[in-house]
Amino acid sequence: MARPQKNNADYFSHDSDMRNDIKIKAVRNKFGVTGYTVWCMMLEYLTSCSDNVMPDDEITIELISGDFGVSVTEIKDVLNYCYLLKLLIHENNLIFSAKLKERLAPIYEK
Repeated sequence: MARPQKNNADYFSHDSDMRNDIKIKAVRNKFGVTGYTVWCMMLEYLTSCSDNVMPDDEITIELISGDFGVSVTEIKDVLNYCYLLKLLIHENNLIFSAKLKERLAPIYEK
């Protein structure tokens, strides 16, 4: 049976050496394992979101803070650094990962 048409995904590929990407190393250096954890959980969260984007508003940040078990301040600090490194894009009050969208494109095309 074919997969029902969806605008989110149940799975995304994850490189086994993602922790060694130069930008991810910068996140790890600046925020330690908390930064890496937030990054990985953001990818998982975005994968489950409609069109793989999340709104950038106070309530959403509060909710993911509770979900991730990381303070709102830490979440915002990591997100801002990820914007700087272009790991995440902040546009029109939405947050997304261009690389994640690229990786998921073949799934949506099927």
